[in-house]
Amino acid sequence: RSFCLNRKFLHFFFYLQPRMEDKVTASWWAQQEPNFTKAHTRSYTALCALQRQKICSLTSPPTTTERNTSSSSTTASPVWASIQEAPQETVLHIVGADRTEAESVDCALNCFDHLIRAWLQPTQNKSDGQQQTKKLVIVLIGPNVPRKLSELTHHKEYQTKQNGVTAVQVTLQFFNGTYLEYLNCPLWNTNSVTVTTEGPSMVLCYNAGIWGYEEWEETLMHVFKTFPNVPVVVTSYAQCEALDDEETILSWPQQPIGCEESGNTKSGLGESGKEQCSTGLQFLWHAEPNPFASLVTVCSAQNADIQLAENCWWMCSCGVAG
Repeated sequence: RSFCLNRKFLHFFFYLQPRMEDKVTASWWAQQEPNFTKAHTRSYTALCALQRQKICSLTSPPTTTERNTSSSSTTASPVWASIQEAPQETVLHIVGADRTEAESVDCALNCFDHLIRAWLQPTQNKSDGQQQTKKLVIVLIGPNVPRKLSELTHHKEYQTKQNGVTAVQVTLQFFNGTYLEYLNCPLWNTNSVTVTTEGPSMVLCYNAGIWGYEEWEETLMHVFKTFPNVPVVVTSYAQCEALDDEETILSWPQQPIGCEESGNTKSGLGESGKEQCSTGLQFLWHAEPNPFASLVTVCSAQNADIQLAENCWWMCSCGVAG
């Protein structure tokens, strides 16, 4: 897999425009122990994506904070920011989950511990501003999810420290199989009417390797067509993989090979920063560094000059109805 310098330059020129929020985040994240970042990269990647897509709003994250020295998810270390406003129910589909996230119920709870605890501040309903118990549903789907857990549903309530009121009801679901198989199983059909008709709040594919597995085409094409406007976040171990993932998505049949020019750029980006495509797909953000990438790195077995880290780069796209 070659890596073209011109390709890197053009991608940097058009897409890698640092956001102030990411600079603040990077300052805090860089202070943490590497093992802490590896333990919680999935939680914070999801939390940051929910904020960026305005699905949830967060309290202002700190510009500086104490250093978390423990990698243990069970340690009550401070969270980066708390959910301030959220819908009544937030549903995350973790597609391509494996034993890293889904070895057991405790493993999943630990993996997403900081995401869950972000909900422990009293939150407001986005529609009426009233404080009430929220629901967070995390569904772990993939052929590498342990068969013994398949179609298991686990519920757990978390209470606020201030008054002991239940702040969030967490539901974990596990499914061994493909995403299309999940959507045809009883587990999906027993979800709330809102979820089954409108789709999940967000789909997350951690370290997916889109470029290397043909199965992703059928899966993501189905998401784009069935759940238009649902954000799909894809992370990668390195920049080169992220760019390959993006090129792979753009190469799929009936997906945009080229995009109509709009605005005054040559990149196909309109004033909103979203790619203006007439073929039913838009990038909400192109491949770029993830501010919550794990700080634990290893050398690539194929190229010692390439450093790999979990969730190192990310991108987000969605289908467009009509």
